[in-house]
Amino acid sequence: MQLQQLLDETVKLYDSPTKMKWRVKTSSRVDIQVFGVCIVIPPPEEESIEVGENLKKRYDAFVNMDPHQRNSIIRALDNDIKKLVQEGSPNDPGSKRFQDEMIMKSIKTLTARFTDATEPIYDFLTEKERILKQRVQNAIPRDRDILETSVLEHKKIEIDIQSYEPRNEKND
Repeated sequence: MQLQQLLDETVKLYDSPTKMKWRVKTSSRVDIQVFGVCIVIPPPEEESIEVGENLKKRYDAFVNMDPHQRNSIIRALDNDIKKLVQEGSPNDPGSKRFQDEMIMKSIKTLTARFTDATEPIYDFLTEKERILKQRVQNAIPRDRDILETSVLEHKKIEIDIQSYEPRNEKND
C-alpha cells in the first residue's frame, strides 16, 4: 500500500517499537508500518478538556475542605452506597459485583488504616528491641558508675514504652 492512499485516513496504532516506524492497521484492516512523523494525533475534544478541568477544580476543592466536612461527605456517600446495595436484587450480577467491589474497597481502606496506625508502633518497638538486644549481648559492667548509667538507661526505655501505651490506646 502506498503512503498516498493513507492521506486523511483514520488508522489504529498498534505498536511503536521504534521511534521511526509505527505499526498501524488501516480501515480496510491492512497491517502496515509507517513513519511516525506521518501520523497526526488530534488533540482532545474541547468538551473533554473542560470536563477534565472541572473535575480537577472539584477535586482540589474537596482536598482543601475541612477534614470533618470531607469525612462527613464520605460517610454520606458510603451510606448512599449501602442503601443502593440493599435496594438491589441479590440475584443481579451487577449488584453482586458492586457489593464485592465495595467490600474489597472497605477491606483495603481498613488495612491501610491499620497499617498506618501500627507502623509507628512497630518502628518504636523495633528500635527498643534493638537497644535491649545490644545491652543483653554486652557484659555486665563491673564499674559502679557505668552500671548505674546502664540501669538508668534501662529505666528510660521502660518509661518510654509505658508512655507510648496511652498513645496506642487512643488509636483503638
